[in-house]
Amino acid sequence: MFYSLLPLQTICTPLYTYFIVTLLQQTLSSIAVIACDTAATVNNTFVEHSLCLHSFVQLLTTILYKVMVIVSSLLVIVASVAAILPKVATAAFYPFSEYSHFLLYFCKMKFSLGFSPCPNDTFIFDALVNHKIDTEGFEFDVVLEDVQTLNQWAMEGKLDFSKISYGVLPVVTRDYAVLESGGALGKGVGPLLITTKDTLHKKEVKDMRVAIPGQNTTAHLLFSFAYPAVKEKVFMVFNEIEDAVKNGRVDAGVIIHENRFTYQLKGLQKIQDLGEYWENNIHAPIPLGGIVGKRSIDRDHLLKMNRLIRKSLEYSFEHYPAVSDYVKQHAQEMEESVMLQHIDLYVNNFSLQLGDEGKIMVEKLLEVYQQITHSELINTKNVFVQ
Repeated sequence: MFYSLLPLQTICTPLYTYFIVTLLQQTLSSIAVIACDTAATVNNTFVEHSLCLHSFVQLLTTILYKVMVIVSSLLVIVASVAAILPKVATAAFYPFSEYSHFLLYFCKMKFSLGFSPCPNDTFIFDALVNHKIDTEGFEFDVVLEDVQTLNQWAMEGKLDFSKISYGVLPVVTRDYAVLESGGALGKGVGPLLITTKDTLHKKEVKDMRVAIPGQNTTAHLLFSFAYPAVKEKVFMVFNEIEDAVKNGRVDAGVIIHENRFTYQLKGLQKIQDLGEYWENNIHAPIPLGGIVGKRSIDRDHLLKMNRLIRKSLEYSFEHYPAVSDYVKQHAQEMEESVMLQHIDLYVNNFSLQLGDEGKIMVEKLLEVYQQITHSELINTKNVFVQ
């Protein structure tokens, strides 16, 4: 995260103020000299008074100049400190919300933001990253990557805000907190375990070589919950799994996203709906993925980001079922009907706001993770942005 100056056509940054005041001082001094010379030319008796006026204006503009240099320098220091230590800057320089808005008037805040190119994510973030809504002084460096890459980056603390699988959340809770908006939760949205017709009748799942869309994904967690005895797993990018199963590189594969709608067209068969298995045994909807923000970012900014994501999604809902060019651009040559299916399946009221029910789902998944991995107990109450 860092601060960036406003465009050159504005004069509301500290540095611009510095230069404008310098120019103002020189202009006023010149006007005073011209006034003095003019008065002297018209009537010599005015010379003494004109010189006096000249001295007074010079003194006044010099004082104004020095005051503005000090003020602008302080604001530059504030912006610089805020870029490095946002929490310290917030506490020291603008503890009240109105001062925060004042500073944002001078400087825009830029954050790194990552999400997947899948239609549900681009549908949610379209209005935000393409300035179809007021971003309230926030700017973004946007990266679109597959979910496993985003999970890995979250483990490395690379991005300020990111979409992640809830399967990786237990590993990153120290550095990231979950936002209430932008996630994917619900019923009937889980991954599927698929195979070929021949393999289905030859092997039991526990003896299969299974492709998984990433090690630290919710899909892996749900698969491990349903089939804890499987030992041979191959981790790969989600859109490579169907072909890997069809070509015999693996016996079965866990598919997610739009592959749920296309696997039958490739002659593949479902072994198990892992989401359905979760729902039947846990008696709760599935938390697939969510948006997280760095804990080092000021709480007010995390809450603002949450509000902006919600506004972005509300904008997209208002224009639904129209599919924007941004969604189409990143949909990997997907048919529009499949894009709509994708959005219908993964974007819902939980995407607008988790609420108490959604938070309980996430907490339950963290408990299951702890049971499967025998890891340390996670403080679920500290997971979300408060």
